[in-house]
Amino acid sequence: MEYAADCALENNHFLVVGGDAIRLQNRNARIAITGNHIEQAGAYGVFVGAYQRGYDLYDTFSGDLPRPPVWHRDLSVREVAVKAWPESREHLIHNNHIHHVGVYEKHAAGVSFFGVRAVDVTVSHNLIHHTPRFGIGMMSGLGRIIIEYNDLHNLSLETADTGAITANRWYTYDKDPELARGNIIRFNRIYDCVGSGAYGQRQVPGSTGKYGDRIWVPYYSWAIYFDNAPMDVRVYGNICARNTLGGIMISHYCKNVTVENNIFVDSDESQVYLALRGQVRNVRFARNIFYYSHPNANYVRLNTPSTLDLTSVLAEFDNNLIYHAGGTTPTFHGGLGEAARRLGVTDPARATFDKWRKLGYDDGSTVADPKFLDVKNDNYALQPDSPALRLGFEPIDMQRIGLLRD
Repeated sequence: MEYAADCALENNHFLVVGGDAIRLQNRNARIAITGNHIEQAGAYGVFVGAYQRGYDLYDTFSGDLPRPPVWHRDLSVREVAVKAWPESREHLIHNNHIHHVGVYEKHAAGVSFFGVRAVDVTVSHNLIHHTPRFGIGMMSGLGRIIIEYNDLHNLSLETADTGAITANRWYTYDKDPELARGNIIRFNRIYDCVGSGAYGQRQVPGSTGKYGDRIWVPYYSWAIYFDNAPMDVRVYGNICARNTLGGIMISHYCKNVTVENNIFVDSDESQVYLALRGQVRNVRFARNIFYYSHPNANYVRLNTPSTLDLTSVLAEFDNNLIYHAGGTTPTFHGGLGEAARRLGVTDPARATFDKWRKLGYDDGSTVADPKFLDVKNDNYALQPDSPALRLGFEPIDMQRIGLLRD
């Protein structure tokens, strides 16, 4: 569909199509995509996008917006790019079952946005699983997308540097009131975002070699992955379990990111991954539950330049509930110049929880068992005496997540 408005695609079955099952190209408005079953598509399940080549000054062939340093430095480049991106607004992508897509196109996702100004688009109550890359991806665009009540699992099965919900170069633009509003990611369930890398040698931690050490699985993936400038984002009430490098990753040039009232369970490497570089500011974590059992897993991986004033960037990290099922004290990871030096030690192994608290973080947090009803069967409802409730954690209604049945 292109240059369409006030249309609906409802209750269809898309089976073994060569490219995208549904594509909203260039300018569109108020398209309802509801109740569809999409399987074995050659490319994307639902793709909302456009392609405007030449706005990344370092790669004029690509359709990307300028890289974050240019975006922040050069206002004229920013304004030209914003005007070139077509508006795709007020769509509803709701209650669809999307799975086993990306048969040929390995960058494919269940639902993806690329190269558009997306104004108040809602992606809700979808079941998305078995994709080669993202579950839901937002790449090189602007505006608010509300992602809520989706059930996402078994994702990033064939690519790396990825996440179940991913945003990369997804900016806000303060000169336009509609584009100044950032994304909302709330009440999603995200399990088993795996990641797979094809390299001659291992590049990052959290992977096991297969096929003569040429394929690395699990590898370089997160549940929620903010790469290159997540702006004005609220992450609330999500459940993220068994994701390789972490439940959430926040990286360069981020600003005004709030992560609140989420449950992060059993990532192999760390539960939170912070790569804070560039013009980062106002990152907040509050009233989250972190539960993990892997003997070598860390609570937080902190990757920052040693010159960064962490307290000016990480505005809040407190009132969380933290628990290692093996009973160990929460630990941190990062090479010299990262977590270790930030916490005032020269040996990364000595980056302790006490030193983290002396910086003013997690001072009001509790280290205790959250008392989930049934961890083994992914039931993360809280027992009535859970210490998380005393910290102000609001229980998440898991029955509302996923497809809506008649």
